[in-house]
Amino acid sequence: MSNSSSPSSNLLCQICGAPAKNKYQNVMCCESCKAFFRRTTSKGTNIRCPFMGNCDVEIGTRKLCRACRLQKCYRAGMGSIKSPIDPCQIPEVPDPCGQPLPMPVDLDHLNQNQTKEEDPHSSCSSTDSAFQTEVMLHKPIPSSPVILNTFPASEAQNALNPIFPAMAPIVPVYDLNAVVPVQPEYLIFLEELFKSYLTYNPSQKKDDITSMNKKVSIRKLWRYATGKDLLLVVVGALIAIMTGSGMPLMSIIVGNISSSFIKMTRRMNDPNSTVCDGCNETFAEFYTEDDFHDEVVKQCKYYAVLGGLVYVAAFVQVSCFLTSGEQMIYKMRLAFFRGLLHQDITWFDENNSGTLTTKLFDNLERVKEGTGDKVGLLIQFTSQFVAGFIIAFTYDWRLTLIMASLSPFLVVSGLFMAKFMESAAASEAVQYSKAGSSAEQALGSIRTVVAFNGQEHECQKYETALNGCKAEGVKKNIYVGVALASTFAIIFASYALSFWVGTGFVANGTLDPKTVLTVFFSVLMGSVALGQAGQQFAVIGTAQGAASAIFEIIDRVPEIDSYSTEGQKPQNIRGRIAVKDLKFAYPTRKEIPVCKEFSFTAEPGQTVALVGSSGIDTVLPNLEDDEKSVTKRLLRDLQVEGGKEEDLLTIIKHARPWWLILMIAVIASVINGIVFPAFRQIFSTPDVHKMKKDGRFWSIMLLLCGVVQGITAFLQSALFGYVSEQLTTKLRSDLFRNVMRMDIGYFDKDNHSSGKISTRLATDTPNVKSAIDYRLGTVIAALISIVCGLIISFYYSWAMALLVIGVFPLGIIGRVLQLRYLKGSTEKDARDMESAGNIALQGIENVRTVQALTLEKKFYDMFEECLVGPHKSAKKDALIQGVTYGFSTSILYFIFSGSFRFALWLILYQSTEPMYVMKVLMAISFSMGNIGFAAAYFPEYKKARLAAGIIFKMLGEVPEIDSFSDEGSKEEISGNVHFKQLWFSYPQRKDVQILKGLDISVKPGQTLALVGPSGCGKSTCISLLERFYDPLNGTVEIDGIDLKKRNIRHARSSIALVSQEPILFDCSIKENLLYGLDPRTVSDEQIVQAATLILAFAMAEEEFNFDLVSGEYDDDNNSTGGDPTTTGGSSTPAPDTTPSGSLTNSPVLFALIPAIVAAIYH
Repeated sequence: MSNSSSPSSNLLCQICGAPAKNKYQNVMCCESCKAFFRRTTSKGTNIRCPFMGNCDVEIGTRKLCRACRLQKCYRAGMGSIKSPIDPCQIPEVPDPCGQPLPMPVDLDHLNQNQTKEEDPHSSCSSTDSAFQTEVMLHKPIPSSPVILNTFPASEAQNALNPIFPAMAPIVPVYDLNAVVPVQPEYLIFLEELFKSYLTYNPSQKKDDITSMNKKVSIRKLWRYATGKDLLLVVVGALIAIMTGSGMPLMSIIVGNISSSFIKMTRRMNDPNSTVCDGCNETFAEFYTEDDFHDEVVKQCKYYAVLGGLVYVAAFVQVSCFLTSGEQMIYKMRLAFFRGLLHQDITWFDENNSGTLTTKLFDNLERVKEGTGDKVGLLIQFTSQFVAGFIIAFTYDWRLTLIMASLSPFLVVSGLFMAKFMESAAASEAVQYSKAGSSAEQALGSIRTVVAFNGQEHECQKYETALNGCKAEGVKKNIYVGVALASTFAIIFASYALSFWVGTGFVANGTLDPKTVLTVFFSVLMGSVALGQAGQQFAVIGTAQGAASAIFEIIDRVPEIDSYSTEGQKPQNIRGRIAVKDLKFAYPTRKEIPVCKEFSFTAEPGQTVALVGSSGIDTVLPNLEDDEKSVTKRLLRDLQVEGGKEEDLLTIIKHARPWWLILMIAVIASVINGIVFPAFRQIFSTPDVHKMKKDGRFWSIMLLLCGVVQGITAFLQSALFGYVSEQLTTKLRSDLFRNVMRMDIGYFDKDNHSSGKISTRLATDTPNVKSAIDYRLGTVIAALISIVCGLIISFYYSWAMALLVIGVFPLGIIGRVLQLRYLKGSTEKDARDMESAGNIALQGIENVRTVQALTLEKKFYDMFEECLVGPHKSAKKDALIQGVTYGFSTSILYFIFSGSFRFALWLILYQSTEPMYVMKVLMAISFSMGNIGFAAAYFPEYKKARLAAGIIFKMLGEVPEIDSFSDEGSKEEISGNVHFKQLWFSYPQRKDVQILKGLDISVKPGQTLALVGPSGCGKSTCISLLERFYDPLNGTVEIDGIDLKKRNIRHARSSIALVSQEPILFDCSIKENLLYGLDPRTVSDEQIVQAATLILAFAMAEEEFNFDLVSGEYDDDNNSTGGDPTTTGGSSTPAPDTTPSGSLTNSPVLFALIPAIVAAIYH
């Protein structure tokens, strides 16, 4: 909007002689010394203030014009003003309604001039009369800066007495914004708010989750470990090596006992045989049933002993790692919260506070996973892999090399998939962080959202963010499916190759069956362990990335350390405050100086008021109110939203839109569960000639099993993952939408605070997802595998099948006991952790108040107190999980021991074929092994049921005032407002009556000011007019119609609210201007006009970018807030000056005006 022209030789600066440019109308600016002057003739210049007033205010080396509307200055020494400027030569700066702004008023003659001054806006049209009413309200305010330098002390005292009756008699008042023109207060407020966009750089904001790309070393993960914790880690690691060696050692027992069964089968089929055809093994003539009995009994004892050792080792392993991990995370969580509280405000300005609580809980949970039992599992599976191949090489290196030939492909595949999964998980975390930040912003500004009918916009914005989360989640599940498919394909290809070669070795006598079986099962268990170890690597890698973001904050030393003990501590403080030559600009907006060599002194007993265009509040009362409100909120009982548990079918019902995909996933899981019992039958024939003859066929069948297993595993992971992500997105969206339609009274409840609802969205919906993700497919496959195993068992030996049915429940008892214990523990811990999360959220959101009142230790102590309960429970849970893990890990050994002992009795005394028994045990062994994988689902299922109960209860809640309702009258509103005998008290404080029979009315064209102390009901009137609440008695009428009978959205769209505290959403300037409006109905020209109205003067100097995105806007960077003790209301059709309201002609305008200005205005 500035008009520049190229410099001319006859327009030179008289100070330095440099060319000058036309800056504004006939105002010139020197290109060199930046001096401003007015072009009076074409041949010369006069160095003066280019706009108006005498330059008689000196601050440091700068002389400031006391009436400069464009916020410019010229330097001392560059010229002086010989005489005052003729007001007739002052350029006319346009007013938003098209009239020249009023001339500055001399404060010495304020009382005389204020009744005689003619209002220059009197000629404005009725559509612009809001400016008329606002100027009339603000008219006594002078236009010159340092407005109270000559203000008589008695008049200042009288002006401030309504708010500060006990002030000292002498009140010097200083203007912090000495060069800022006085405009209508709402224009100043919004101009300063939007002008911050001009220099805002979104790149200054740090993304909390992308720091996960950085990783700390494995050693640094244990930086908070004490000697005791490290001892537990070392003991757990040594024991994990023993636990991992158990499965490969069992392969030796399997080989020995299988050899005995083959020998007994040969003896029973050919009692006269002394040599096994095709084998290097001779049957002694005295090989009798007693020998068979002794051999089987010995191996059964080995099973039992090995099972006992594995039980103890697994218990110690899990208990040690979980206990040490919990100890470290407890200390790390406290250190992180302490580090957050002692960061300087500059750091909070530069960081997105919406994700700090995510780091405090979600990131630390990732670190806990990466330093807890997952480390033990990594060592266990690594040990299993090494032990398996050692045993295999010991028995036969040739067959081992053949089987291991494909292992490198398995390793490479696992590493690539782990990397992809880690990347997808990090991207998913980023997307969820964005969605959480969007929800938290909307919930934290719920009154603004409701007032502008922005609920639908916020729902769409949240759903858009959730779609990004869904896409990353689906991608992650596809990676899991590809990883499983490639793993199974490689493993089964290795089986096929080894079977092809192994059957040939057995047939030509090179190897005996015992050696082949021992090598095969050793390599099998080692290969499976390698794939499982890769999954643990991914978890630990994620923990390293999460820890990096945590340690970065813990290790940061703030420039202003609120915990520092350095500095003087005077015994007596008299209270004299002196500020000398203060220069300051916010670190996030260094280009905009806030204080420019500002100086003032406050003597003891003296009251000083700081007056300016923004932030003109009283500091002490505001801080006292904050302390009371924060303390009250924190000391209230913290509750967890109740809800009954929901079963799996209820959860699945909500996934009905994707039933076809779900059915395909279930079918794939069923086929997946059939493969392993069928695969086991291939190894259950003792006929060497048949094995040699059909070896190639069965090798091809094994390869086919691998293909089927890979395809079904991929479909199982990808499809269940897709449905779970869709369900999570739907639940999050539905829950957020239902919350958005709630009345404001809903959010006033303690258990419906923005922090707790955000926690519900962030934690409970993912917990529901775990009930229907790929783990459900694992359970289905395990159940089908068990059913197939039982069918095979009954076919070959009903007696063995009954035995299996009898011992089967033992594998479930441990998990049932664990779930029963964890149910009560989880509910209690959820309450405590939610309380801790609420304290952390309030401490971070109110960090300025917390630090100003030195409440860091109080918040830290409350946070620590809330963590004590979960910490103790976690240590108890470590022992319980150790017991159950040991039980589920070792139960297979005991079942085999008992089963083979019972099989011995069947063979010797019931004439059962030995290989029939072997087929039964082979069919059951993998089925029993799947119990361990399926059992991991049930703790998550328990959490899912509890979370589903909470979510479905919240989804069923109905608001008292439905913001989405289409009912009610939509008649046009002219602006006649009547509060008729209103009685009101807030739902959470029913014993405190706020309004007692209030009866006032405002006619169109009138302006009404509500004045009173905090809590008298000024803001309550606005809340009732916006229908945030309904009165207990009486009615709110607009144009004679009860507000309850009007359509709520239509009524709110006709009311413009100028709030005291600025709210800018994390979007572009254009989107903020269009907030609550239909973008299709607003042209770009209207947007420019609205922005010009708000930024009337700033836009004349700067090139404005409407697509600039603010990021997370913090109004504390720009204003200090205040006690909104005065409310101005206008019932006149007028352009509203809120961002989006600037584009509407709202019949009703309400403005909240800070206290001191209102008092002086009065």
